[in-house]
Amino acid sequence: MPDDSVLRNEGTVTAAPNFSPSGDAAVLDKAIKAKGVDENTIIEILVKRSNEQRQQIKEAYQQASGKPLESALKSALKGDLEEVVLALLKTPAQYDAQQLKLAMKVKKHKVDINANARTPTIFVKINTGRHQ
Repeated sequence: MPDDSVLRNEGTVTAAPNFSPSGDAAVLDKAIKAKGVDENTIIEILVKRSNEQRQQIKEAYQQASGKPLESALKSALKGDLEEVVLALLKTPAQYDAQQLKLAMKVKKHKVDINANARTPTIFVKINTGRHQ
């Protein structure tokens, strides 16, 4: 059993109080449509919501705008920020599956899958240059 110091550091994102999925969706829509895209607002909202809340924001955005939030953000953002923001919008299972798929595409690398990890997700470790 891990000591208390390890357990305290496992989860840092908690559900935002006074959360409004439709309110956040509207703010994100405004930030996406702003001249030059308001990246700071997009970041501020998404990093301060739990994954469950981000899923609710996606639903609210779809209902309000008629298009997926991922599509709107993909069109508005570029580079590393786009990649991180789109990753934040995935469920943990979707993200794990994406990373596993990417890891398996890597050639000349050993892929270790630990299905007995501390959570029901799959962790992937890619070792380069060393064989164990």
